[in-house]
Amino acid sequence: MLDAVEYLKRKILNQRFIILNSILLRGSRFSREVLQMHGEKIDRFNVGGLAETFPEQFEEAYRIGLEFTSIIDFEKLNPSMVVFAGVGGSAVGGDLIRDWLKCRVKIPIDVCRSYDPPAYLSDKTLVFAISYSGNTEETLSFMIKAYKLGCTIISLSSGGFMERLSEKLRIPHIKVPSGLLPRAAIAYLSTPLIPIVEKLTNIDLKWEVDETLENLRKLRAKLVRATPIEENPAKKLARMIYGKIPTIFGYGYLSSVARRFKNQLNENSKVVARWDEFPELNHNEIMAYQNPEPYVKNQFIIFLRGRVEQPENTARIENTRRIVEGKVSGIYDLYGLGSSILSNIYTILYIADFTSVYLAYLRGVDPGDTSLIEDLKKRLDSSIGILSRIKSEYKL
Repeated sequence: MLDAVEYLKRKILNQRFIILNSILLRGSRFSREVLQMHGEKIDRFNVGGLAETFPEQFEEAYRIGLEFTSIIDFEKLNPSMVVFAGVGGSAVGGDLIRDWLKCRVKIPIDVCRSYDPPAYLSDKTLVFAISYSGNTEETLSFMIKAYKLGCTIISLSSGGFMERLSEKLRIPHIKVPSGLLPRAAIAYLSTPLIPIVEKLTNIDLKWEVDETLENLRKLRAKLVRATPIEENPAKKLARMIYGKIPTIFGYGYLSSVARRFKNQLNENSKVVARWDEFPELNHNEIMAYQNPEPYVKNQFIIFLRGRVEQPENTARIENTRRIVEGKVSGIYDLYGLGSSILSNIYTILYIADFTSVYLAYLRGVDPGDTSLIEDLKKRLDSSIGILSRIKSEYKL
């Protein structure tokens, strides 16, 4: 909780930035000096700086997963389905893997964001329990119940209760570097799983990983804070959506990226944002634009576009564009890079992450601040005490 003096200081600082940004937005440049000032004064967790190291995080995370495969007996591991358990930023890794591979693997892949495992779990289910902090009560609760059902479990965290519980229950554990915000650790929450899935499915995924890493490195030069707005697609997009309601539409393997983009705008930029997916949105969402309310006109629609795009999705996007054009404040096509699905997923995600940081800078807010979430966690722990019970029961 902030004391009154600290709150007043931040309020005055934010007001100064908002006035400065209103002047900036009328100009043609998003200057390097302003970004540096924001980085020093607002971005206390260095979210922008961490985004600049994403390609290295991706590479290291893949190596962590590769090393982990040496301790698993894959001949004995023959699951009938795979479930990723997690919430928040820790669930997104499962979303990305599922959407990337669901049309290529022959076993069901599901993502569960809850305390309780669904009834269809069995001793033939492989559960990836993912919690960056290792202290997420929903995921720990799910993991314990799945363990009692006889599921095979692999856990992933940077430490915390999950690491200690895994040791107690003899559950194989993937340990990733600590010290990041969960949403800034997406590489460590997704990429270590790729070598494991590759071994399980016997599908060659390494070429996609290599292409993705190469494209992330190329893209970084355009996205970093030192690159001016004229050459920086993330800064351009942040300025476009400033003061608007960002609405992100994805499809298929980009549906989870649309959801991630919306979440990053919520957490980093502290704005209301929406997401939906094709073809479903053409059966309901589209009707909201027939006689739009005033707030609908303040929406800015972002179509996520892969270089690997089915003709059916292309047709739906173009026809939807014709319907909503003139009824919203703006429309933008955000394209990925590369010939592989994985590269398109991660390059769009990378642009989206930077966009959310730059929008936070424009709004004069700290992209790393999650005080409301932390306050809610404390309230929940004091009222229902799940973490305390787990700690006591398993002597963690």
